[in-house]
Amino acid sequence: MIFTIICSFSLISKSLIDYSSLVLVNILILSSFYIGTNLILKKVENKSQAQFNAAFFGVTGLRMIFIIIILSIYLIINKPANVAGVIFIISTYFIYMGFEIRFILHKLRPDLQNQKANENARK
Repeated sequence: MIFTIICSFSLISKSLIDYSSLVLVNILILSSFYIGTNLILKKVENKSQAQFNAAFFGVTGLRMIFIIIILSIYLIINKPANVAGVIFIISTYFIYMGFEIRFILHKLRPDLQNQKANENARK
């Protein structure tokens, strides 16, 4: 997967600066998702659904602002604007968001099943 992403950089980049910018932006996006996912899982471990929602949407909002700032810097550095690069960055954001949601739900699903079993046992 990483090889495919790196090969796609060379197809959509216009120059060496654009190529290195795309690689750097992708690394920043990936690290923001990794840090955000770990932060959410540590913050809401064995906590209520309301705290999970607050942590998830808070981290998602901060990450979205971070990505918009990175995208703005990318557009400032690369004149004229590389439309294919911008589309690639936005699509990468949504792909990583999908993986994050899947990872978080996979990690939290056993907790939800145990909670439902405990509630059914109390009845």
